[in-house]
Amino acid sequence: MALLRLDLHAHHGASHMHSFLLSALLSALTATTLLAHSRDSYSKFIPSPYRIYSGDDIVEEEIEESFGPTRIEKKRLKKLEIYGPTHLDHVTILGQAAVYGPLEGAHISAKTLTVHGPVSVFHLQTGRLLIKGPAMINHFKIAKEVKIYGPLNAVHGSCEVINVVGRDVHLSEVKTRRLIVSSKSEHPSKVELKETVISGDVIFQGTPGKVFLDESSRVTGKIKNGRREK
Repeated sequence: MALLRLDLHAHHGASHMHSFLLSALLSALTATTLLAHSRDSYSKFIPSPYRIYSGDDIVEEEIEESFGPTRIEKKRLKKLEIYGPTHLDHVTILGQAAVYGPLEGAHISAKTLTVHGPVSVFHLQTGRLLIKGPAMINHFKIAKEVKIYGPLNAVHGSCEVINVVGRDVHLSEVKTRRLIVSSKSEHPSKVELKETVISGDVIFQGTPGKVFLDESSRVTGKIKNGRREK
């Protein structure tokens, strides 16, 4: 009789343990499902230009190095180095990015970006930007300096300093502390500002230049080696 009671007690304990483990497993599965559902739910409230920063659908890799025409989408990389025409879409580079060839794309973020070739990008964020070629940049945020060797057309963005080696600069809805334009051409350099604020000086180095401002633009500092036009 005592043995029967002991066996029943052991069986009851095993059943209780089985129920406990099953309950824990169901709780874990439920939590995982809710977390996935939660991510899907909040993602739709994030504006599409900024979903790159939420980490959804981003493939993380170490280093991207390639030769020839390259297209990269939805990736987070530690470093980028490409030799050839490049298209980037929703790409984050945690370190330095260098492209030796034309660059086009949208939603690009990098610690620093250097391009040896023409550039046409939309939504760019980086610490420093160096472009050796004509540049068209729309919606950008540069923490420090932008240096362009060639004509610049920039729309809706901000940076600390814009340094252009060339004759033509077009800025629309841009905020910066200083603009430097360097040229040795026989023709005067030209800067056009639309809804743009330069909180410091506009400096023309070499060839004198002209600054054309609309009514909503202003230069708080001086225009050196150049003059203001309307």
